Amino acid sequence: MKTSILLSLSLVLSAAAPLMGGTAPATKTATVEVRAAIDLALAPGLIVTGYPRHTLQANDKEGFNVPLEQLGKPIGEKFIVESLAPWTWEPERNAVASGMLEIKADGDYSFTTNSFYDRNLLMIQGEVVCAFRDGTEAVTTIPLTKGRVTILSAGFVGGRGESGITIRWKPPGQTELSPIPPRLLSHVDDGSVKPKPVAKPPARPQGLLATHLITTTDDFVVEAYKNGKRIMDGQRKLLNEIHGATVERMNVDLHPGDWLVFHVVNNHLRWGGTKYFAVTGMLGDNDYDYDYDFVSDPASAAWSVCDDPARVRDFIRSRDEGTEIRASAVANPWRDGDKYMRKNAGAGFPGKPLWGGGSSTWIKFVAPKNLPKPVAMPSIETTPVEEIIESLPVQPAPKAMLSPTRWPVQILYAMFGSGDRNADVTMRVKELVETQKTWFAVDPTTLGVDPVPYWKKACGSLM
Repeated sequence: MKTSILLSLSLVLSAAAPLMGGTAPATKTATVEVRAAIDLALAPGLIVTGYPRHTLQANDKEGFNVPLEQLGKPIGEKFIVESLAPWTWEPERNAVASGMLEIKADGDYSFTTNSFYDRNLLMIQGEVVCAFRDGTEAVTTIPLTKGRVTILSAGFVGGRGESGITIRWKPPGQTELSPIPPRLLSHVDDGSVKPKPVAKPPARPQGLLATHLITTTDDFVVEAYKNGKRIMDGQRKLLNEIHGATVERMNVDLHPGDWLVFHVVNNHLRWGGTKYFAVTGMLGDNDYDYDYDFVSDPASAAWSVCDDPARVRDFIRSRDEGTEIRASAVANPWRDGDKYMRKNAGAGFPGKPLWGGGSSTWIKFVAPKNLPKPVAMPSIETTPVEEIIESLPVQPAPKAMLSPTRWPVQILYAMFGSGDRNADVTMRVKELVETQKTWFAVDPTTLGVDPVPYWKKACGSLM
């Protein structure tokens, strides 16, 4: 990819001097515009330059703001970030990501930024669009014309560089804010900054499934266990906290035949009763392409739950205890759960959230000996529909737009429980009705969840 720039040069013109003696030659200064098109190679992403902690930030617990012109001399090696959702830097440094943003059409563009305590700023075409600590919900709208504009995002000491800055925008014709597509970001490639090489995964030790876990929970994990023993606090690291919801990394080696138990809790009075728990096991230090070894999946028999405190001790200590009660899909999931899971476990995370029957539940994963490897999902970024349509050849209209369902009965939604204590059993009922086409008992054992433990239940049957 190349672009062109125009240069204006000032030339000093001098009259010819006499050969012998005489007065000094007269000189004239004239400004001559030289329109020179210079091809510049562009490369994807923005260049990040780091700067040391400034004296203005010494012992500062409130602002941490430093004018860009006072950041001083750069420190460390420059590097390239290809996405602004988010981009990260070393926490004890200030950092500036700069380059160009491609604007596809004339119009009004809205921008917003978010980071820890909103300690960041955003500039477009040299003008501040989102100021330092202007508020995480603040949105600024500016007019832009088609072409490339300069973009600069600055993060500061005290802004938790490891969590990064997330920039969202709303171009003309779009109704909601969304991440800026990475394909629109670029910088002038002068050869001085090379993309960080993607390291190859280390050789997998024989039989090792994962070296660490990433969990996202609304609200949080109380305790976690491996093979009946508590995972110690030193093995757990809080990566993010979002108004009470949490993201963790747990350093745990997992082998076939091991089992994990997570005690998760949720306050059903918050956020309209939404809840969320997702987890993945991963290998290595995440400095190469994300490699998923297992993921939460309510459709998998490897996941079970216990809502009865009287059975919890055995559920934790015994590998096979309670595995007949399957985990359920979440009927009302936290809408940002998938976003934070992808942010911390990679954009290709293919898992789904799951839960038990109560606000406090224990969730077990038993690693089978032959665990099928999850396939990472494609990147969230997609080509705009209009670009896809323009590239398609003209096709005749299909003869039929819809195909009849395969079975005479199709399950759209199934809920099991009583009052406000319910569990989503859609996947289990679909399996029994659409796949197995069999009679089944409406009870906790068959449906794999007990949303109202301790209560005596009169079981019915369905076909």
